[in-house]
Amino acid sequence: MLSGLRRLLVLKLGGSVLSDEKAIKDAAKFVSAARNEADIVVVVSALKGVTDDLVSKARSVSDKPDPDVYDQLISMGERISARLFTLALRAVGVQCTIVDVDTPFWPVITDGRHVDAEPLLDESAQACEAKLRPLIEKSIVPVVCGFIGISKDGEVTTLGRGGSDTTATLLGRCLNADEVVLIKDVDGLLSTDPSRIKEARKLDVVSVDEIAALAKSGAKVVHEKALRYVNGYRLRITSIREGLNGGTLIIDTEEEVSSNISADDVNMITLVGLRNSRLQSELVDLVSQEGTPPLAVTFDSHSATLYTTKSVNESELHALVEKGMVKAVAVKRNLSCVTVSGRNLEGTPGVILRITEPLYQHGINLYGISTSANNIRVFVQRDLVEKVKSLITASLNSIPIAGDRVI
Repeated sequence: MLSGLRRLLVLKLGGSVLSDEKAIKDAAKFVSAARNEADIVVVVSALKGVTDDLVSKARSVSDKPDPDVYDQLISMGERISARLFTLALRAVGVQCTIVDVDTPFWPVITDGRHVDAEPLLDESAQACEAKLRPLIEKSIVPVVCGFIGISKDGEVTTLGRGGSDTTATLLGRCLNADEVVLIKDVDGLLSTDPSRIKEARKLDVVSVDEIAALAKSGAKVVHEKALRYVNGYRLRITSIREGLNGGTLIIDTEEEVSSNISADDVNMITLVGLRNSRLQSELVDLVSQEGTPPLAVTFDSHSATLYTTKSVNESELHALVEKGMVKAVAVKRNLSCVTVSGRNLEGTPGVILRITEPLYQHGINLYGISTSANNIRVFVQRDLVEKVKSLITASLNSIPIAGDRVI
């Protein structure tokens, strides 16, 4: 079958998969077999432990290493890895080429920030089409150094924690891949930390939003930054043992960019003088609407604020005072919730400021703000909701957010 008419897979090989010479050879055989099923782009991490060793050495000789030199140094792990893996692929008969910052094929363009650079999506997409696509169409497997970028000024940058995963998902987005496969030393995403819970089990399918929530809480699965670029293709976490049809499939459930306003009123309930922290779950149950939890809840040591679309019965709430559970209750009515949704909003630098600053400049009071991996909610007077939506939408147009929408 002609290349270009087949599926396109981006295969990322983690450092733990490239732990020694035998593992590298096994991974090369795996890629060779995968090439029978699809066109392949390979992204490699540094060999296991190499980057940590380079970081340690840099810190041992300089308390404050120059960021540009530091990036060049810690990028060496992936650059060595790409060359070793190219040799291993050629040894099993795979036509391939190294894609490094010093080759004419480099596709990942970033801003000028060192150590935690941000990829420039449009520029990277253009570079992928101009430089990687011709290799793929010639049935040449690109072996791309993960974790590394190059700025518009030609300086080497690095993408920060989980950078090789980010390289893979970015290339998947830019090349319109069918699937990005993160090959790790685990068989997929587990239900919990297996080092703590022996009964942890592999999950077959999860959504991008679900894995983003896990990543935000610190789960070492896929870094939040990498999830920004999951759009239009399937993401899979698997091992060489599980293969291309095993592991955990991560599906993108986010809708296309859309915009609408909820017609429901929002009530803000404030309770002060909480007598017992165990009351928190009871309060949430009290304001839940037919099993739907409140839009947002905040607690501190002695008070709670809940935002709900449920019509509020103040007699029920005051019963909490009469029972001695809280000291006082207040209800603020005629509010609305404006929700900004998009992939990894919380991890997008400056996004909360972009949302709140124009409201401050126009004298609009915020009655609350809540954040999650993919949603930021602001609570405002209902009669200002259209103005708020317009101001936020205009402000967000100046920063790149994958799949952003205002509700």
